[in-house]
Amino acid sequence: MEKRKLVSVLVTAGILGILLMAGPAFAYLVSLNIADDSVEEGQDVEFTANVQIGSDEFVDIQNLTLEVFGPVNRSCVFDVNGNELSGCEDVDVELVSAPNFTFGYGYGYGFNDGNLTYNITVKGDGLEAGNYSSEIILNVAGDESSYAGPDFEVLARNEKVVVCHVPPGNPGNAQTISIGESAVAAHLAHGDYLGECVEGENSSNGNSGNSQGNGQGNSNNGNVGVNGNSGGSNSNVSGNGNSGGNGNGKKK
Repeated sequence: MEKRKLVSVLVTAGILGILLMAGPAFAYLVSLNIADDSVEEGQDVEFTANVQIGSDEFVDIQNLTLEVFGPVNRSCVFDVNGNELSGCEDVDVELVSAPNFTFGYGYGYGFNDGNLTYNITVKGDGLEAGNYSSEIILNVAGDESSYAGPDFEVLARNEKVVVCHVPPGNPGNAQTISIGESAVAAHLAHGDYLGECVEGENSSNGNSGNSQGNGQGNSNNGNVGVNGNSGGSNSNVSGNGNSGGNGNGKKK
């Protein structure tokens, strides 16, 4: 019985010795969040990266990497202070908060007990429409671990088209407006036209280019001279009159 107790004590002591030599475990939680998972072409994509380090833990973080995969890929490596190291031409990194930086027991240095947080902006210029995925890679003492981030979508930009809107029955109230591409055909069908409104165009009280009015002419009194041959006989027809009209059309 005493022999067994001695063996048990020795085994326990051995395990404790190994744990003490190994030092505290690298306990931390990594997350990558996004402000909006659906943006329009040209809009920036805003991420928040967070490394939560447990109490009494010492983590030697050398750098972090944001990866974005999709129709266009983005990659940015930055250090713990938020300084951009490589591939960050289209990415901005800002350190928001950091825990205490200290020396760990028995091995190196690092952060402990707190949150290491970054605001990361992926610039929208050049991001094509489509679906994207993301991840954050943590380099701790030379060992890299990747953590999946959120998916997001870049929507095709809704291009605006300038048209002159001419209200049916009220052409004098024509206005320049901007509409989506999908609505252009319907506007053109009822009399609108592409581009800005032209002063005076489609805003008269009559048809553009045609003056409406009352014109009278008497065929019996017209300066019409007809000389012709009829069966070898000369015949002359003449008359005096006015053939014309006055049009009351006013262009604005």
